[in-house]
Amino acid sequence: MTSQLNTYRITILSFVLLVFFGIQFHLNRTESLTNKYELELKLQEAFRDSIRSYQFKNGLILQEKKSLQGKLKKLQSRQADLTTEQQSLLTTVKRLQKEQKKQKLIFAAAQIQYKKLIDSMNTQMGVLQQQDSKNLQMVFTNANSDGHIKFEIETEHLLSNRNHPKLYIKSLDFPNTQTVTFNFDKNQRKDYPISFSIINSNPYFKAHSIESYVIPNIEKKIVDPNASQKIKNWFKRNGNQLLVGALSFATGVTISNF
Repeated sequence: MTSQLNTYRITILSFVLLVFFGIQFHLNRTESLTNKYELELKLQEAFRDSIRSYQFKNGLILQEKKSLQGKLKKLQSRQADLTTEQQSLLTTVKRLQKEQKKQKLIFAAAQIQYKKLIDSMNTQMGVLQQQDSKNLQMVFTNANSDGHIKFEIETEHLLSNRNHPKLYIKSLDFPNTQTVTFNFDKNQRKDYPISFSIINSNPYFKAHSIESYVIPNIEKKIVDPNASQKIKNWFKRNGNQLLVGALSFATGVTISNF
């Protein structure tokens, strides 16, 4: 009777183990399909996205755009969805990966294009700093007190009727500090899509194009999980070992009672 009971227990334990692994396989497959679906949704938004600008209280402007996220080869195969700038970025990433594959692995990249630094500036920009007695040589420096533009320009024969006037740009500088960030947008419903942002301290720097790329495995639930995601990730990593250990222990105890 005891032998039959132990056999019955082992059968039940084996059945529970099979059911668990079946459920685990189904959940993993479902999660994989869900991740692919969410990644495609984020990719579609990145294809359609345009540069967004926000101004802070201190006057600095933030410009951002959603990142392309996926496997590089698959992204490059979608030529119909990619803009010229996005194609350029992916081509550059591919080239860099090939050239540096023994030293580095690229997980994120960005390209920024600037169009015009100055457009329709009507304010006084320079003052006469030096002038010789015959007005043959003059040196102008910037009068812009905010420090966004610094220059020194020298002219020769500007007021002369005998010689052609000459212009020399001795120095020209646009001091700028650029801050770049990759961000998880706080939108749980869309699975926290990634955006790339830039902030320039010099207002004359305005991005004409911002494109960025991120590999698919960088996700909010992995990089910065909340409490429930931490528990779920822990059980996902250790659940199989815990169950197998518990069932093995229970099976061992049952067999020892034969």
